[in-house]
Amino acid sequence: MKERIKKLLQITEELSNSEQYKIHNRKFTLDGKLIGDIGEVLATEKFNITLYPPKKKDYDAFEIGTNKQIQIKSTMRGYFTFPFDPKPDMYLLAIKINCEENKDVCEVIYNGPGKIVLDKILEKKLKPYKESYYSITMNMLKDLNAEVKYDDRIKEKIVENR
Repeated sequence: MKERIKKLLQITEELSNSEQYKIHNRKFTLDGKLIGDIGEVLATEKFNITLYPPKKKDYDAFEIGTNKQIQIKSTMRGYFTFPFDPKPDMYLLAIKINCEENKDVCEVIYNGPGKIVLDKILEKKLKPYKESYYSITMNMLKDLNAEVKYDDRIKEKIVENR
């Protein structure tokens, strides 16, 4: 076990020190924040966004050009967390991180206004965890994502074929 933990620490150190990811100022530590940090960086590769410095209250990023305020939630499981007291202007990017061979590493489950998600939480009378966050299933977010209008989405980066 000790050797495997050392390998994990080495990998997270390599991520933190990589020139490609250093600009995002994420530490990739082996605590509850690791998946969140990875998801935030993956989101910058896919979307036209800029990350705020770590530990900024309420938001993780903003959309370049519109300044839409974004909360990024990431998981490798079947559920996401949603803030107990979201700001009215918050947009949500919910990302599933995949390690399976034939899947995109960054699968977008929800991309749109947080208000749509909050309205569904209130409609279903979901109970929060210690007035901290709600737990939402991936299927619920996928269903809500289908309702989001194009103009209400965070725009993806345009990738030119070379």
